[in-house]
Amino acid sequence: MAKYLTRPSVAVSNNYSDNKNNDLILSEGDIISTSESKRFVVLSLLGTGTFGQVVKCRDSVRNEDVAIKIIKNDRAYYKHGISEVRLLSKLLERNVMEFFVEMKDAFIYKNHLCIVEEILGINLYQLLKYSNFKGFNHQNTKKMLVQILEGISILHSMGVTHCDLKPENILVLDMLDLRVKIIDFGSAFSEQQTTYFYVQSRYYRAPEVILGIPYNSSIDIWSFGCLAYELFTGHPLFSGKDNVDQIGKIVALLGYPPVFMLEHGKHVDKYFKNISNSTEICNKVNERKENEQILFKTTKKEFTLIKNVTHLTFSDVKNEIFLKSEGDEINTNFFIRFLLQCLTLNPLERPTAFEIRKDQYIQYDPSFETDESDRCVQPSPLPFDIDMRRNSINDVFTLLNTKKNKDTRKRSVYELPKKH
Repeated sequence: MAKYLTRPSVAVSNNYSDNKNNDLILSEGDIISTSESKRFVVLSLLGTGTFGQVVKCRDSVRNEDVAIKIIKNDRAYYKHGISEVRLLSKLLERNVMEFFVEMKDAFIYKNHLCIVEEILGINLYQLLKYSNFKGFNHQNTKKMLVQILEGISILHSMGVTHCDLKPENILVLDMLDLRVKIIDFGSAFSEQQTTYFYVQSRYYRAPEVILGIPYNSSIDIWSFGCLAYELFTGHPLFSGKDNVDQIGKIVALLGYPPVFMLEHGKHVDKYFKNISNSTEICNKVNERKENEQILFKTTKKEFTLIKNVTHLTFSDVKNEIFLKSEGDEINTNFFIRFLLQCLTLNPLERPTAFEIRKDQYIQYDPSFETDESDRCVQPSPLPFDIDMRRNSINDVFTLLNTKKNKDTRKRSVYELPKKH
């Protein structure tokens, strides 16, 4: 008897083809046919997600293995799937598939949209996992970041925001050369968003999204900065268990968002308390007191976090990068400044993908240095005793023990759930 790949495997709808989650029920050896009589033999399950499932199939016409993303039989998911097909088609027309997963076909099968894509390797989260989450050196980190950044630049030049950049959505094409491609465009959009529903995976979610402020392509730059830190260190920079925890960790490291974000964000009241009428206002920014909340004073209002959060301080981050760099002060200082640029709290001041491509960290390559006269100008050292956060008390929060925190990240569409 053929092995069921879809869970649950009990058919309840769509002429007994779908389960209760509107997923097409598939087994090993099933045949998926298109209107052109192309036949795909189902081999295995590659991954699942909120959108549906991805299966590995054998294309009997082209005699090659492919990945087929099968969207749920649901109007909303179908709409997102069609948008993804249109975007992948545009990328094909532009001949830029070097940076993106290649779409080979798309069709409807039993009321399910099916997107046929090339087979790629593991994702960057899995690669980090296989390396015991030690992260990569500067050379390999930049090798991957340059490719991802090129892909982001192409998308943004087309007016498209990916909206879900994370290690799970970057797949490895070549392990030796670390060639990578961006996948999963189901959440991509092509205009400024004024709807305030949450997008992006939490660890990589920009503050403007959390606070409920209209957002644009700059949210990809925030995610890119978070991704860069994780590739180098091996662990997420902001691993919030929920949005309250997430914004708390951001504030703990980078300080409070600008005034306009706190005054106009639709969700600010969920995370911050207005204490403008309170007498318990901290005016001494540099004074440290145990269990004291961080306050951000404005000309009209004063805000405090509703919930205090323990997290990495800026000194912790600088020290970690310095130790991981093994004495490479140039790359260390370039990398810290690079991260600060990507993680600019004000989305209006955050650099574009094109500006980031010119960043010193991305451009610097020590292999081109032949002697001291060719050595590039070094950045001034970053002092380890100053606080570079916005209007916040230095070292208020304690170091986060990441080992005890449950991993709440979303899996890639190509990553199977862990068996227990």
